[in-house]
Amino acid sequence: MAYLEQSLQKHMVLDGRNKNAMKHILVEHRYSFEESTDGRLLLSEGPATEEPERLAELLVRLGHPPTQLNIVTEDLEGYFLRIIQSTRRIH
Repeated sequence: MAYLEQSLQKHMVLDGRNKNAMKHILVEHRYSFEESTDGRLLLSEGPATEEPERLAELLVRLGHPPTQLNIVTEDLEGYFLRIIQSTRRIH
């Protein structure tokens, strides 16, 4: 069960009033992110999803507190579909 929990993909959804400033902070502190179609920032790397409080603290300390900070974990259906698709590509 622990292996399954570790195998599920996680990402952080981040939003704030001044996204340009937040992006600059993320780049300065070497966080990788993508921008979603609705303008929210998506971070998938380990430090962001494993210790979200550190990123929240950094943003608050630098004057750009997040208005949204969620960790989204892949559900089991998504996990199994991803595994099946990757298995099909190999064969």
